[in-house]
Amino acid sequence: MHVLVVPSWYPTTEAPLQGIYFAEQAQILHDHGLTVGVVYPEQQSLRHLSWDALRRKHFQTAWTTDHDVPVLRRYGWNVWWRAPPGMRVRVRQAVRLA
Repeated sequence: MHVLVVPSWYPTTEAPLQGIYFAEQAQILHDHGLTVGVVYPEQQSLRHLSWDALRRKHFQTAWTTDHDVPVLRRYGWNVWWRAPPGMRVRVRQAVRLA
């Protein structure tokens, strides 16, 4: 069985404890023999916008691994943080990645 995790939060380099519950659950499922993948549209707050951050995270897609669990990330900037349009954008990006 293949389990696809689409978390609302997931650990990042800037916030390694954010969404740790989702990462731990994916790891536990993987340890019990299931094929697990994570799709995470990683939206950064505009408060953290800088030239360096924009160079590192400019709407690209990247595969990473988190303790042998493949993670597909879509980096971007969250213009409508905590607003209904922002949630729709996050859901749309997650569906496109999956």
